[in-house]
Formats: sequence, C-alpha cells, structure tokens
Amino acid sequence: MSPDCAWSARMAVISSAFSRHTPATPGAVHHPAASRGGWRRLLALALAILATAVHANTITVGTGTLGSGGDLTSTTAGTYESAGLSASLTGLAAGTDVLVLSSFSAQTGSNPTNDRSGLWRLYDGSTSSLTVQRYLSGSNDTGVAGMVHLFENVSGDRTFTLQHATNTDNRTVNTFYGSMIAMPLTVNGAALNYGVTANSTAADAATQDVWSTYTSTTVTLPGSGKVLISAAINATSQGTSASRGEWRVLVDGVEAGVPVQRYMVNNGDYGAITLQALSGTNLSAGSHTITLQHRTLTSQAITTRSATLVAVGLTSTAGEVLPAYQFSNSSQSTTSPAVSGSFAFASDQQAVVLSSYNTMTSGGSGTATSQNYIDGTALAQPVQRWMSSTSDMGAAGNVGWTSGLLTSGTSHTVTLNFSGEYLGNANVVVLGTMVPEPGSALLVLGAMGILGLRRRPRRRAA
Repeated sequence: MSPDCAWSARMAVISSAFSRHTPATPGAVHHPAASRGGWRRLLALALAILATAVHANTITVGTGTLGSGGDLTSTTAGTYESAGLSASLTGLAAGTDVLVLSSFSAQTGSNPTNDRSGLWRLYDGSTSSLTVQRYLSGSNDTGVAGMVHLFENVSGDRTFTLQHATNTDNRTVNTFYGSMIAMPLTVNGAALNYGVTANSTAADAATQDVWSTYTSTTVTLPGSGKVLISAAINATSQGTSASRGEWRVLVDGVEAGVPVQRYMVNNGDYGAITLQALSGTNLSAGSHTITLQHRTLTSQAITTRSATLVAVGLTSTAGEVLPAYQFSNSSQSTTSPAVSGSFAFASDQQAVVLSSYNTMTSGGSGTATSQNYIDGTALAQPVQRWMSSTSDMGAAGNVGWTSGLLTSGTSHTVTLNFSGEYLGNANVVVLGTMVPEPGSALLVLGAMGILGLRRRPRRRAA
C-alpha cells in the first residue's frame, strides 16, 4: 500500500467510527456516561491510528534488479550498451537532483580464458557518470563493482541505466546480479543538500601506512543531522609489483564507517572499490568537509585512478530529518552474518540499505556471495567475488531496499549475510525514506487536547 493510500485508509476508519456514534436524528437521547465513554474511546482510537500513520512526506525511490544478466552484443572496445539494469522515476519537478547507486557482479564473456577489463557507467539518456573499470583475469574470475552518481537538474520521467563495455576488441563481459536505486533529493518539495566530486586525475600513495587525501567535497546542513557518504573508486598498483591499498572517508577529519582494502597484482589490475558510510553523530548546522583518503599497506605504491564521492545531508531545507543508522564490524568474519544490528524507527518507514566490506579467502581460491537482509528477508540481489589466493582481497558492496513498510516502534534487524568465503571490515547503513507529515502531528496533538480538555456534562438537578 502506498503512503497516501495508507493514510486515507486510516482516516476512513476514524470517520466511520465517529459516524456510527453520532445521533441519527436531532434530539436523540444518549446516556451521558455512555456518550462520554464512547467519545473518549473513539478519540483514543483516533490518536492511536494517527500516531502510527504512514506519513505522506516520502522520497519515492526508483529501483531495479538484474538476475543472470547477459553478455555484450558488441565486440568493439569502448562501445557501451545497456547491461539490463535500470531504475525509473516519473513526474520529477524541474530542477530535481537524483542520487543513483548500483552494485553488480561481472565475468568474462566471449573468449573467456583471455583477460580484459570491463567498463561500466550510469547513464540517463543525456549525461553519464565516471567510468568504473574492473580487470577480469579469465574464465574463473568473478568481480564486484559499485557505482554512484548525482544526476543534477533533471525533470519529468527519467530512466537511469547501467551500461557496460569492454576495453579489448572481441573480449566481452557479462554483467549479472545487479541492484540499483534512484533517489530524488527532495522531501515534500524541500531539498536535501549535497556535495559531489568526480575526480579522474590519477594520484599515488607511495609511503607505506601513511594516509593522504585523494579528493574531497563539502555539504551544508541547514539544521542538525547526519550525512550519508558513498564513493566508487578505481585503483591499481603503481608499478609492476603487487600492492595492497586502503581507502577511508572522513567527516571534518573524523573517520566515518570502516576503511576497506584492495589487493592489486600490478598497474594493469584495475580494482573497483566501494565505500558506504554515515557520519557517526548528528552534525551541527553549517558546512562540513568530506574527505576521501588512500594509503598503501606495502612497500609498493598504489595509484588511485578515479573516484566519485557523494555526500548527502539528511536534514532538508525545511528542517525535516531522514532517520539513519550505521552498524560496523572492523574484524574478519568467518561465519555469517558479517554485521548484525537492531534498530527501531519512530514512524513507519521504507528503507534503503547500503553496505561495503572486504572479501577474503581462508586458503586457496574461492568465491564469496554476499547480500543485505532485514528481519531475515533478502534485499534486492546478492553479489559474488572470486579470490585467487589468501593474499587476494576484494572491496565490494551491496545496494538493497525493503519492498514493504517497516513498522514503527518495532525492533528490526539488519544483517550482511554471506556464504562461501568470508568477509571483513564491513559497514552497513540503513536509511529511512519517510519523515513525519506536519499535518498528522497537529491532528495527534489536537486529539490529545480534546481528550484532556473535554469537560464532563453537568448533572441534572434532582
């Protein structure tokens, strides 16, 4: 049921109940005590219904999934076509900004034993994101990548599509197990402020264990609240030797979420890195700086080739606040789930769930399959990542959402589940997409006032 339909249904129940307790004709006689008790019970019912009502101020999120997927039809390098994954929005007001996030898996297509890199981008028919490149070593290699992009100043009906291509003629790629959300950054006409940077300039991190800044952005909060952060990163080793890099995001110099690592064989091994995070505490109104940093964990330097960094303030320009929670586990998990956390929303909610983490193997080669869950229900599609050895480490992530409403005042559990090999350095963000409608709050207060202030009828003289 849509939020507007749910609200109408609740109001219909209240209206019907009151009409049954209204005198059918003028002058009808009612026992004072029964009348008084009936009205109090009805007002209490109205208060309960309104207090748990689904609110109308909702961000309508477009979603899409991809199952087994399919191979490229074009064998020409650099020729993009749809990967079969898209999300649509309708009736967007002029000037709407839309956040699009996606996660997916990939394998080699034609001539599968030969290596190649897959290329991916988000596209809305006129503009596209930075390209994310992911090296695939042969028929046994399965990779994971994540995308994020801010499509600015769009309107009307819009479809956002994941496109893929190959970097080598006659060596195609197969994209599968994909999930996508498209989220307008407005709540009831009020904007959610954001900062975004798309940096395609390569930079090295050369000194072992020393963090350096790759890129940054700023976001201005109109009131106290949190900031959602998402990054899609490409990186390689700086030279012909293997290296292991690490990436993190900071909010005003304070680490947010959990850093992730990525192993890269050489400067041709393009790795795709996903980071999802939430500012740890409510931030004050004003400007805040979001920084993406990188470092090498070996004597061999790493090169961050490109990154898209998006930071969205979760307090609207009208002061409405989107609820959000974060759960982390910075250790290695050999048994599922890698992360588990409980939360309760103050009002009924639809939710978006984002995760980022490392994939690892306990010995030899193996594949990890991972997926976001809420209350035991899988969200959207899983992703798969193959590791060649114990030294191999992937930096993966999942995008998911609830298909129905999460009931207010009820404890819900989010988990990052996995099978096969294991995960580590995991972070999960749960974001509600509804805020209380001011009108419903006034109705609740009005009902409370009537309950508390309604005068008792005078006794008749004997």
